[in-house]
Amino acid sequence: MRADYVHRRNNSANLIYQRPVPPDLSKHPESQWFGKQWAARVSLGTPDVRQANVLARRLSVEWDERFQTERDRLSPATLDVLPADLVPVLVARVRSSVLSGDDATRYDGTKLRAFLEAFEYIAPPLRFLTAGQTPIYLRVEEGAPEMGGMSLAQSSRLAQIHELVATWFAGRMAAGDLSVARPVVEAEVRSVGFVVDWSRRENVAALIAVLRGLVSAWQDRVKRDRGEVIETPAAPVLAVAKTPKVEVKRISDALHVWEQEQSRPEKTVNVYRRHAAMFADLMGDPPLSTLTLPRGMEFRDKVQAWAVSQGKTATTANNALTSVKTLLHVAQQRGWVADRLLSGAVVKRGGAVEREREPWTAEDLQRLFASDLYTSYKLPTAKAAGADAAYWVPLILAFSGARLNEVAQLWTDDVFESPDGLAMEFRPNVDRDQRLKANSSRRVAPIHSQLEALGFGDYWRAIAEQGEGPLFPALPPEISHVTIWSPINPARKLDDEEAIHRGADHWLPA
Repeated sequence: MRADYVHRRNNSANLIYQRPVPPDLSKHPESQWFGKQWAARVSLGTPDVRQANVLARRLSVEWDERFQTERDRLSPATLDVLPADLVPVLVARVRSSVLSGDDATRYDGTKLRAFLEAFEYIAPPLRFLTAGQTPIYLRVEEGAPEMGGMSLAQSSRLAQIHELVATWFAGRMAAGDLSVARPVVEAEVRSVGFVVDWSRRENVAALIAVLRGLVSAWQDRVKRDRGEVIETPAAPVLAVAKTPKVEVKRISDALHVWEQEQSRPEKTVNVYRRHAAMFADLMGDPPLSTLTLPRGMEFRDKVQAWAVSQGKTATTANNALTSVKTLLHVAQQRGWVADRLLSGAVVKRGGAVEREREPWTAEDLQRLFASDLYTSYKLPTAKAAGADAAYWVPLILAFSGARLNEVAQLWTDDVFESPDGLAMEFRPNVDRDQRLKANSSRRVAPIHSQLEALGFGDYWRAIAEQGEGPLFPALPPEISHVTIWSPINPARKLDDEEAIHRGADHWLPA
Protein backbone atom coordinates (compact mmCIF):
# COMPACT_ATOMS: atom_id res chain seq x y z
CA MET A 1 0.00 0.00 0.00
CA ARG A 2 1.28 3.46 -0.84
CA ALA A 3 2.00 5.92 1.93
CA ASP A 4 0.14 9.23 2.17
CA TYR A 5 0.70 11.59 -0.78
CA VAL A 6 2.50 8.97 -2.94
CA HIS A 7 1.18 8.85 -6.49
CA ARG A 8 2.16 7.46 -9.85
CA ARG A 9 2.45 9.85 -12.78
CA ASN A 10 1.15 8.54 -16.09
CA ASN A 11 4.22 9.52 -18.11
CA SER A 12 6.84 8.29 -15.62
CA ALA A 13 7.76 5.01 -13.98
CA ASN A 14 8.92 6.76 -10.82
CA LEU A 15 6.50 7.53 -8.03
CA ILE A 16 5.99 11.12 -6.94
CA TYR A 17 5.27 12.90 -3.65
CA GLN A 18 2.30 15.22 -4.10
CA ARG A 19 1.37 17.16 -0.96
CA PRO A 20 -1.59 19.55 -1.05
CA VAL A 21 -1.65 22.73 0.99
CA PRO A 22 -3.92 22.30 4.05
CA PRO A 23 -7.18 24.19 3.49
CA ASP A 24 -6.67 26.45 6.52
CA LEU A 25 -3.38 27.70 5.06
CA SER A 26 -4.43 27.93 1.42
CA LYS A 27 -7.44 30.06 2.45
CA HIS A 28 -5.57 32.36 4.88
CA PRO A 29 -4.77 35.64 3.09
CA GLU A 30 -1.51 36.11 5.03
CA SER A 31 -0.26 32.57 4.47
CA GLN A 32 2.70 32.01 2.18
CA TRP A 33 0.58 29.34 0.47
CA PHE A 34 -2.52 31.50 0.06
CA GLY A 35 -4.49 30.47 -3.02
CA LYS A 36 -2.13 27.61 -3.84
CA GLN A 37 -3.22 24.00 -4.31
CA TRP A 38 0.07 22.15 -3.95
CA ALA A 39 2.87 22.60 -1.44
CA ALA A 40 5.11 19.95 -3.00
CA ARG A 41 5.11 17.90 -6.19
CA VAL A 42 8.45 16.12 -6.47
CA SER A 43 9.70 12.86 -7.91
CA LEU A 44 10.74 10.23 -5.38
CA GLY A 45 13.20 8.86 -7.91
CA THR A 46 12.08 5.25 -7.67
CA PRO A 47 9.26 3.03 -8.96
CA ASP A 48 9.57 0.80 -5.88
CA VAL A 49 6.64 1.40 -3.51
CA ARG A 50 8.51 0.47 -0.35
CA GLN A 51 11.43 2.78 -1.06
CA ALA A 52 9.05 5.54 -2.10
CA ASN A 53 7.06 5.13 1.13
CA VAL A 54 10.19 5.59 3.26
CA LEU A 55 11.14 8.78 1.39
CA ALA A 56 7.57 10.06 1.47
CA ARG A 57 7.23 9.61 5.24
CA ARG A 58 10.41 11.65 5.77
CA LEU A 59 9.05 14.39 3.55
CA SER A 60 5.74 14.30 5.40
CA VAL A 61 7.49 14.94 8.73
CA GLU A 62 9.31 17.93 7.22
CA TRP A 63 6.15 19.36 5.67
CA ASP A 64 4.12 18.83 8.85
CA GLU A 65 6.71 20.95 10.70
CA ARG A 66 6.60 23.65 8.01
CA PHE A 67 2.83 23.84 8.13
CA GLN A 68 2.83 24.04 11.93
CA THR A 69 5.45 26.79 11.89
CA GLU A 70 3.29 28.78 9.49
CA ARG A 71 0.22 28.22 11.66
CA ASP A 72 2.17 29.48 14.69
CA ARG A 73 3.18 32.58 12.74
CA LEU A 74 -0.37 33.26 11.62
CA SER A 75 -1.84 32.58 15.05
CA PRO A 76 0.69 33.77 17.65
CA ALA A 77 0.08 33.26 21.36
CA THR A 78 -0.96 36.29 23.44
CA LEU A 79 1.25 37.70 26.18
CA ASP A 80 -1.12 39.06 28.80
CA VAL A 81 1.69 40.88 30.61
CA LEU A 82 5.20 41.50 29.32
CA PRO A 83 7.63 39.97 31.84
CA ALA A 84 9.59 42.63 33.76
CA ASP A 85 12.94 41.11 32.78
CA LEU A 86 11.93 41.32 29.11
CA VAL A 87 11.67 45.15 29.06
CA PRO A 88 15.43 45.95 29.33
CA VAL A 89 16.08 43.33 26.65
CA LEU A 90 13.63 45.09 24.32
CA VAL A 91 15.28 48.47 25.01
CA ALA A 92 18.75 47.01 24.36
CA ARG A 93 17.60 45.44 21.10
CA VAL A 94 16.07 48.76 19.95
CA ARG A 95 19.28 50.63 20.77
CA SER A 96 21.38 48.02 18.93
CA SER A 97 19.09 48.21 15.90
CA VAL A 98 19.24 52.03 15.64
CA LEU A 99 23.01 52.25 16.05
CA SER A 100 23.82 49.25 13.81
CA GLY A 101 21.63 50.91 11.18
CA ASP A 102 23.81 54.01 11.50
CA ASP A 103 26.92 51.85 11.03
CA ALA A 104 25.46 50.45 7.83
CA THR A 105 24.64 53.83 6.27
CA ARG A 106 27.75 55.65 7.52
CA TYR A 107 30.26 53.10 6.20
CA ASP A 108 28.51 51.66 3.13
CA GLY A 109 28.10 54.04 0.18
CA THR A 110 25.29 52.04 -1.43
CA LYS A 111 23.21 51.93 1.76
CA LEU A 112 23.97 55.58 2.46
CA ARG A 113 22.61 56.63 -0.91
CA ALA A 114 19.47 54.51 -0.41
CA PHE A 115 18.96 56.09 3.03
CA LEU A 116 19.35 59.62 1.70
CA GLU A 117 17.06 58.93 -1.25
CA ALA A 118 14.36 57.59 1.08
CA PHE A 119 14.44 60.78 3.15
CA GLU A 120 14.05 62.90 0.02
CA TYR A 121 10.40 61.79 0.18
CA ILE A 122 10.06 61.48 3.96
CA ALA A 123 11.65 64.79 4.92
CA PRO A 124 12.95 66.82 1.95
CA PRO A 125 15.35 69.64 2.92
CA LEU A 126 14.68 73.33 2.26
CA ARG A 127 16.62 74.27 -0.87
CA PHE A 128 16.31 76.09 -4.14
CA LEU A 129 16.79 73.80 -7.13
CA THR A 130 16.06 73.92 -10.78
CA ALA A 131 13.32 71.42 -11.67
CA GLY A 132 14.84 67.98 -12.19
CA GLN A 133 18.21 68.92 -10.69
CA THR A 134 19.78 66.19 -8.51
CA PRO A 135 20.99 67.28 -5.05
CA ILE A 136 24.75 67.26 -4.79
CA TYR A 137 24.75 64.73 -1.96
CA LEU A 138 22.94 62.21 -4.22
CA ARG A 139 25.30 62.60 -7.17
CA VAL A 140 27.70 59.76 -7.92
CA GLU A 141 31.24 61.08 -7.78
CA GLU A 142 33.55 59.61 -10.39
CA GLY A 143 37.00 58.59 -9.26
CA ALA A 144 36.12 58.64 -5.57
CA PRO A 145 38.69 56.59 -3.63
CA GLU A 146 37.55 53.26 -2.17
CA MET A 147 36.55 53.61 1.53
CA GLY A 148 37.09 57.34 1.10
CA GLY A 149 34.07 58.15 3.26
CA MET A 150 31.22 60.60 2.68
CA SER A 151 31.44 63.89 0.88
CA LEU A 152 30.84 67.07 2.86
CA ALA A 153 27.37 67.39 1.31
CA GLN A 154 26.49 63.82 2.27
CA SER A 155 27.69 64.11 5.87
CA SER A 156 25.84 67.41 6.27
CA ARG A 157 22.61 65.93 4.91
CA LEU A 158 22.99 62.83 7.12
CA ALA A 159 23.49 64.99 10.20
CA GLN A 160 20.45 67.03 9.24
CA ILE A 161 18.32 63.87 9.03
CA HIS A 162 19.60 62.54 12.35
CA GLU A 163 18.81 65.81 14.10
CA LEU A 164 15.36 65.87 12.52
CA VAL A 165 14.50 62.30 13.60
CA ALA A 166 15.94 62.67 17.12
CA THR A 167 13.97 65.89 17.63
CA TRP A 168 10.78 64.24 16.37
CA PHE A 169 11.11 61.26 18.75
CA ALA A 170 11.91 63.62 21.63
CA GLY A 171 8.79 65.65 20.82
CA ARG A 172 6.66 62.49 20.82
CA MET A 173 8.09 61.50 24.19
CA ALA A 174 7.42 64.99 25.59
CA ALA A 175 3.83 64.69 24.38
CA GLY A 176 3.43 61.23 25.94
CA ASP A 177 2.74 59.66 22.54
CA LEU A 178 3.40 55.94 23.03
CA SER A 179 1.97 54.94 19.63
CA VAL A 180 5.40 55.42 18.00
CA ALA A 181 6.90 52.74 20.28
CA ARG A 182 4.10 50.21 19.95
CA PRO A 183 4.93 48.89 16.44
CA VAL A 184 8.57 48.50 17.49
CA VAL A 185 7.62 46.34 20.47
CA GLU A 186 5.05 44.38 18.46
CA ALA A 187 7.59 43.54 15.76
CA GLU A 188 10.10 42.30 18.33
CA VAL A 189 7.59 40.21 20.25
CA ARG A 190 5.95 38.84 17.09
CA SER A 191 9.36 37.57 15.94
CA VAL A 192 9.27 35.00 18.77
CA GLY A 193 5.64 34.01 18.21
CA PHE A 194 3.66 36.31 20.49
CA VAL A 195 1.35 39.30 20.45
CA VAL A 196 0.82 41.69 23.36
CA ASP A 197 -2.47 42.42 25.09
CA TRP A 198 -2.34 46.22 25.07
CA SER A 199 -5.55 46.47 27.05
CA ARG A 200 -3.52 45.61 30.14
CA ARG A 201 -2.10 48.73 31.82
CA GLU A 202 0.90 46.74 33.03
CA ASN A 203 2.28 46.76 29.48
CA VAL A 204 2.42 50.57 29.22
CA ALA A 205 5.71 50.59 31.14
CA ALA A 206 7.37 48.67 28.32
CA LEU A 207 6.23 51.26 25.76
CA ILE A 208 7.58 54.11 27.89
CA ALA A 209 10.96 52.38 28.27
CA VAL A 210 11.22 51.59 24.55
CA LEU A 211 10.27 55.17 23.56
CA ARG A 212 12.99 56.54 25.84
CA GLY A 213 15.40 54.04 24.27
CA LEU A 214 14.51 55.29 20.79
CA VAL A 215 15.11 58.91 21.78
CA SER A 216 18.44 58.06 23.41
CA ALA A 217 19.64 55.97 20.45
CA TRP A 218 18.82 58.67 17.87
CA GLN A 219 20.45 61.32 20.02
CA ASP A 220 23.57 59.13 20.02
CA ARG A 221 23.48 59.11 16.22
CA VAL A 222 23.53 62.92 16.40
CA LYS A 223 26.54 62.73 18.71
CA ARG A 224 28.34 60.54 16.19
CA ASP A 225 27.82 63.27 13.60
CA ARG A 226 29.83 65.54 15.91
CA GLY A 227 32.65 63.00 16.11
CA GLU A 228 31.86 61.47 19.49
CA VAL A 229 32.61 57.78 19.97
CA ILE A 230 29.40 55.84 20.58
CA GLU A 231 29.78 52.08 20.61
CA THR A 232 27.17 49.83 18.99
CA PRO A 233 26.07 47.19 21.52
CA ALA A 234 25.32 43.63 20.49
CA ALA A 235 21.65 42.79 20.39
CA PRO A 236 20.69 40.46 23.25
CA VAL A 237 18.64 37.38 22.47
CA LEU A 238 14.92 37.85 22.98
CA ALA A 239 13.54 34.75 24.64
CA VAL A 240 10.07 34.27 26.03
CA ALA A 241 9.13 31.12 27.88
CA LYS A 242 6.23 29.63 25.98
CA THR A 243 3.35 27.91 27.63
CA PRO A 244 3.19 24.39 26.22
CA LYS A 245 0.95 24.68 23.21
CA VAL A 246 -2.04 22.39 22.93
CA GLU A 247 -1.52 20.42 19.74
CA VAL A 248 -4.23 21.16 17.22
CA LYS A 249 -5.82 18.02 15.79
CA ARG A 250 -7.66 17.96 12.50
CA ILE A 251 -9.55 15.41 10.45
CA SER A 252 -6.29 14.38 8.74
CA ASP A 253 -4.90 13.34 12.15
CA ALA A 254 -7.92 11.15 12.82
CA LEU A 255 -7.50 9.64 9.34
CA HIS A 256 -3.85 8.86 10.06
CA VAL A 257 -4.73 7.08 13.31
CA TRP A 258 -7.49 5.12 11.57
CA GLU A 259 -5.08 4.01 8.85
CA GLN A 260 -2.52 2.85 11.41
CA GLU A 261 -4.99 0.87 13.53
CA GLN A 262 -5.01 -2.09 11.16
CA SER A 263 -4.22 -3.12 7.62
CA ARG A 264 -7.04 -2.13 5.28
CA PRO A 265 -7.66 -2.54 1.53
CA GLU A 266 -6.15 0.26 -0.50
CA LYS A 267 -9.52 0.93 -2.12
CA THR A 268 -11.11 1.47 1.31
CA VAL A 269 -8.27 3.74 2.44
CA ASN A 270 -8.59 5.85 -0.69
CA VAL A 271 -12.33 6.24 -0.11
CA TYR A 272 -11.75 7.46 3.45
CA ARG A 273 -9.03 9.83 2.29
CA ARG A 274 -11.41 11.29 -0.28
CA HIS A 275 -14.17 11.73 2.29
CA ALA A 276 -11.78 13.29 4.83
CA ALA A 277 -10.68 15.76 2.16
CA MET A 278 -14.35 16.53 1.46
CA PHE A 279 -14.92 17.30 5.16
CA ALA A 280 -11.87 19.57 5.25
CA ASP A 281 -12.95 21.38 2.09
CA LEU A 282 -16.60 21.86 3.05
CA MET A 283 -15.91 22.83 6.67
CA GLY A 284 -12.64 24.74 6.28
CA ASP A 285 -10.53 22.03 7.99
CA PRO A 286 -11.40 23.19 11.53
CA PRO A 287 -9.56 22.04 14.67
CA LEU A 288 -11.48 19.03 15.94
CA SER A 289 -11.69 20.57 19.41
CA THR A 290 -13.94 23.31 18.02
CA LEU A 291 -16.55 20.94 16.62
CA THR A 292 -20.00 20.79 18.20
CA LEU A 293 -23.25 19.00 17.40
CA PRO A 294 -24.54 21.99 15.39
CA ARG A 295 -21.33 21.94 13.36
CA GLY A 296 -21.87 18.25 12.72
CA MET A 297 -25.33 18.94 11.38
CA GLU A 298 -23.86 21.74 9.28
CA PHE A 299 -21.59 19.17 7.61
CA ARG A 300 -24.59 16.91 6.98
CA ASP A 301 -26.42 19.81 5.32
CA LYS A 302 -23.41 20.69 3.18
CA VAL A 303 -22.97 17.10 2.05
CA GLN A 304 -26.63 16.97 1.06
CA ALA A 305 -26.29 20.25 -0.85
CA TRP A 306 -23.20 18.82 -2.57
CA ALA A 307 -25.10 15.68 -3.58
CA VAL A 308 -27.97 17.72 -5.03
CA SER A 309 -25.72 20.12 -6.94
CA GLN A 310 -23.42 17.38 -8.28
CA GLY A 311 -26.17 14.92 -9.22
CA LYS A 312 -25.10 12.33 -6.64
CA THR A 313 -27.44 9.92 -4.90
CA ALA A 314 -28.33 10.11 -1.22
CA THR A 315 -26.48 6.81 -0.78
CA THR A 316 -23.27 8.36 -2.08
CA ALA A 317 -23.68 11.27 0.31
CA ASN A 318 -24.39 8.94 3.23
CA ASN A 319 -21.25 6.97 2.42
CA ALA A 320 -19.27 10.17 2.97
CA LEU A 321 -21.11 10.78 6.24
CA THR A 322 -20.34 7.25 7.40
CA SER A 323 -16.62 7.61 6.69
CA VAL A 324 -16.38 10.94 8.50
CA LYS A 325 -18.50 9.60 11.37
CA THR A 326 -15.98 6.76 11.78
CA LEU A 327 -13.04 9.17 11.80
CA LEU A 328 -14.74 11.43 14.34
CA HIS A 329 -15.36 8.40 16.53
CA VAL A 330 -11.61 7.68 16.38
CA ALA A 331 -11.04 11.30 17.42
CA GLN A 332 -13.52 11.02 20.28
CA GLN A 333 -11.73 7.94 21.64
CA ARG A 334 -8.59 10.07 21.93
CA GLY A 335 -10.33 13.03 23.50
CA TRP A 336 -9.99 15.29 20.47
CA VAL A 337 -13.73 15.93 20.24
CA ALA A 338 -16.17 16.16 23.13
CA ASP A 339 -19.45 15.16 21.49
CA ARG A 340 -20.65 12.20 19.47
CA LEU A 341 -20.87 14.17 16.27
CA LEU A 342 -23.05 13.11 13.34
CA SER A 343 -24.92 10.64 15.55
CA GLY A 344 -28.12 9.84 13.67
CA ALA A 345 -27.22 12.20 10.81
CA VAL A 346 -28.65 11.00 7.49
CA VAL A 347 -28.91 12.53 4.04
CA LYS A 348 -32.42 11.86 2.76
CA ARG A 349 -32.31 13.64 -0.57
CA GLY A 350 -29.74 13.59 -3.33
CA GLY A 351 -29.48 14.84 -6.86
CA ALA A 352 -29.94 11.47 -8.56
CA VAL A 353 -32.41 8.61 -8.33
CA GLU A 354 -31.20 5.43 -6.63
CA ARG A 355 -30.84 2.44 -8.92
CA GLU A 356 -30.72 -0.92 -7.22
CA ARG A 357 -28.35 -3.61 -8.42
CA GLU A 358 -30.42 -6.49 -9.69
CA PRO A 359 -29.23 -10.11 -9.59
CA TRP A 360 -28.26 -11.74 -12.84
CA THR A 361 -31.18 -13.56 -14.37
CA ALA A 362 -31.09 -17.00 -15.94
CA GLU A 363 -31.45 -15.30 -19.33
CA ASP A 364 -28.39 -13.12 -18.59
CA LEU A 365 -26.31 -16.17 -17.76
CA GLN A 366 -27.49 -18.00 -20.86
CA ARG A 367 -26.44 -15.06 -23.04
CA LEU A 368 -23.05 -14.91 -21.39
CA PHE A 369 -22.27 -18.61 -21.59
CA ALA A 370 -23.62 -18.88 -25.14
CA SER A 371 -21.10 -16.29 -26.37
CA ASP A 372 -17.97 -17.10 -28.39
CA LEU A 373 -15.96 -16.72 -25.20
CA TYR A 374 -17.43 -20.00 -23.89
CA THR A 375 -18.40 -21.86 -27.06
CA SER A 376 -15.07 -21.28 -28.86
CA TYR A 377 -12.75 -20.09 -26.03
CA LYS A 378 -12.40 -16.81 -27.93
CA LEU A 379 -10.72 -14.63 -25.30
CA PRO A 380 -11.23 -10.84 -25.31
CA THR A 381 -8.29 -8.93 -26.71
CA ALA A 382 -8.62 -6.09 -24.20
CA LYS A 383 -5.75 -6.15 -21.71
CA ALA A 384 -8.11 -5.30 -18.85
CA ALA A 385 -9.96 -8.60 -19.33
CA GLY A 386 -6.93 -10.57 -18.13
CA ALA A 387 -6.83 -13.17 -20.93
CA ASP A 388 -7.89 -16.54 -19.42
CA ALA A 389 -9.35 -14.75 -16.41
CA ALA A 390 -12.22 -13.54 -18.60
CA TYR A 391 -13.17 -17.20 -19.14
CA TRP A 392 -12.56 -18.71 -15.71
CA VAL A 393 -13.51 -15.95 -13.26
CA PRO A 394 -17.21 -15.75 -14.25
CA LEU A 395 -17.44 -19.56 -14.11
CA ILE A 396 -15.87 -19.74 -10.65
CA LEU A 397 -18.19 -16.98 -9.45
CA ALA A 398 -21.23 -18.79 -10.84
CA PHE A 399 -20.32 -22.10 -9.19
CA SER A 400 -18.97 -20.81 -5.88
CA GLY A 401 -20.88 -17.66 -4.93
CA ALA A 402 -17.54 -15.99 -4.10
CA ARG A 403 -16.89 -12.30 -4.52
CA LEU A 404 -15.17 -10.99 -7.63
CA ASN A 405 -12.12 -9.62 -5.81
CA GLU A 406 -11.74 -12.85 -3.83
CA VAL A 407 -11.45 -14.89 -7.01
CA ALA A 408 -9.37 -12.34 -8.92
CA GLN A 409 -6.66 -12.28 -6.22
CA LEU A 410 -6.21 -16.06 -5.93
CA TRP A 411 -2.68 -17.45 -6.15
CA THR A 412 -1.69 -20.86 -7.44
CA ASP A 413 -1.06 -22.19 -3.91
CA ASP A 414 -4.57 -21.13 -2.86
CA VAL A 415 -5.84 -24.01 -5.01
CA PHE A 416 -5.02 -27.54 -3.85
CA GLU A 417 -6.07 -31.14 -4.25
CA SER A 418 -8.08 -32.61 -1.40
CA PRO A 419 -9.37 -36.17 -0.94
CA ASP A 420 -12.70 -34.97 -2.30
CA GLY A 421 -11.23 -33.19 -5.33
CA LEU A 422 -9.94 -29.70 -6.03
CA ALA A 423 -10.55 -26.95 -3.49
CA MET A 424 -9.58 -23.31 -3.05
CA GLU A 425 -8.86 -21.28 0.06
CA PHE A 426 -9.80 -17.62 0.42
CA ARG A 427 -7.32 -16.08 2.90
CA PRO A 428 -5.71 -12.71 3.50
CA ASN A 429 -2.01 -12.15 2.78
CA VAL A 430 -0.65 -8.64 3.21
CA ASP A 431 2.57 -9.35 1.30
CA ARG A 432 0.52 -10.41 -1.73
CA ASP A 433 -2.06 -7.66 -1.20
CA GLN A 434 -4.75 -10.34 -0.78
CA ARG A 435 -7.57 -8.99 1.36
CA LEU A 436 -11.00 -10.13 2.48
CA LYS A 437 -14.05 -8.06 3.24
CA ALA A 438 -14.15 -9.44 6.81
CA ASN A 439 -12.17 -11.91 8.90
CA SER A 440 -15.15 -14.25 8.83
CA SER A 441 -14.79 -14.43 5.03
CA ARG A 442 -11.75 -16.71 5.35
CA ARG A 443 -12.80 -20.15 4.19
CA VAL A 444 -12.09 -23.21 2.08
CA ALA A 445 -14.50 -23.92 -0.77
CA PRO A 446 -14.70 -26.99 -3.00
CA ILE A 447 -14.27 -26.47 -6.71
CA HIS A 448 -17.36 -27.67 -8.53
CA SER A 449 -16.97 -30.85 -10.56
CA GLN A 450 -18.32 -29.00 -13.60
CA LEU A 451 -15.31 -26.67 -13.46
CA GLU A 452 -12.99 -29.66 -13.39
CA ALA A 453 -14.86 -31.13 -16.33
CA LEU A 454 -14.32 -27.88 -18.24
CA GLY A 455 -10.56 -28.16 -17.66
CA PHE A 456 -9.96 -25.85 -14.70
CA GLY A 457 -7.64 -28.41 -13.10
CA ASP A 458 -5.46 -28.47 -16.22
CA TYR A 459 -5.39 -24.69 -16.32
CA TRP A 460 -4.37 -24.46 -12.65
CA ARG A 461 -1.59 -27.05 -13.03
CA ALA A 462 -0.19 -25.30 -16.11
CA ILE A 463 0.01 -21.96 -14.31
CA ALA A 464 1.42 -23.58 -11.13
CA GLU A 465 4.22 -25.24 -13.10
CA GLN A 466 5.49 -21.76 -13.96
CA GLY A 467 6.11 -21.10 -10.27
CA GLU A 468 4.17 -19.74 -7.31
CA GLY A 469 2.24 -16.64 -8.30
CA PRO A 470 -1.18 -15.23 -9.24
CA LEU A 471 -3.64 -17.75 -10.63
CA PHE A 472 -4.58 -15.20 -13.30
CA PRO A 473 -1.24 -13.49 -14.07
CA ALA A 474 -2.61 -11.41 -16.95
CA LEU A 475 -5.33 -9.84 -14.82
CA PRO A 476 -4.60 -6.21 -13.81
CA PRO A 477 -4.01 -5.90 -10.06
CA GLU A 478 -6.58 -3.10 -9.67
CA ILE A 479 -9.52 -5.34 -10.54
CA SER A 480 -13.03 -3.93 -10.48
CA HIS A 481 -16.45 -4.93 -11.75
CA VAL A 482 -16.09 -2.68 -14.77
CA THR A 483 -12.54 -3.91 -15.48
CA ILE A 484 -13.49 -7.49 -16.11
CA TRP A 485 -17.04 -7.11 -17.41
CA SER A 486 -16.59 -4.33 -19.94
CA PRO A 487 -14.51 -6.39 -22.41
CA ILE A 488 -16.88 -9.38 -22.32
CA ASN A 489 -20.17 -7.47 -22.24
CA PRO A 490 -20.31 -6.96 -26.03
CA ALA A 491 -20.39 -10.74 -26.40
CA ARG A 492 -23.32 -10.92 -23.99
CA LYS A 493 -25.16 -8.15 -25.83
CA LEU A 494 -27.18 -7.27 -22.74
CA ASP A 495 -29.73 -4.54 -23.29
CA ASP A 496 -29.40 -3.27 -19.70
CA GLU A 497 -25.88 -1.83 -19.51
CA GLU A 498 -26.28 -1.50 -15.74
CA ALA A 499 -25.77 -5.28 -15.68
CA ILE A 500 -22.08 -4.60 -16.17
CA HIS A 501 -21.98 -3.12 -12.69
CA ARG A 502 -23.98 -5.77 -10.87
CA GLY A 503 -22.07 -7.18 -7.93
CA ALA A 504 -20.57 -10.64 -7.99
CA ASP A 505 -22.59 -11.41 -4.89
CA HIS A 506 -25.72 -11.42 -7.12
CA TRP A 507 -24.61 -13.94 -9.71
CA LEU A 508 -27.17 -16.65 -9.30
CA PRO A 509 -30.86 -15.95 -9.93
CA ALA A 510 -33.21 -16.25 -6.97
